[in-house]
Amino acid sequence: MGLGLLVWWRLWWAAMACVMYGTVGLAIDLSTLVHMTGTGVEAGGLWSLLNSLVSGMLNFLLILVGGQSFVGIALEQRPPESPLPILCPLLKPK
Repeated sequence: MGLGLLVWWRLWWAAMACVMYGTVGLAIDLSTLVHMTGTGVEAGGLWSLLNSLVSGMLNFLLILVGGQSFVGIALEQRPPESPLPILCPLLKPK
């Protein structure tokens, strides 16, 4: 929740932290799913399998939202225009 608040404040490093946190969480969830399906799901393991599936989906959404926010913040913070005239017409922005 704290990380989401920092992303809402448009801090670029918080958006990147969201992507990293989601990536690590998704990797752990996928490894748990692969291990559980390889060894067979027991009666109590069904709840853990469902938990890993939901957590993996939420981590994937965290990656998407954090990445979209990071790109949006990066586009807002473009460097200012050059005060010098452009000498080459091929380099002139359109």
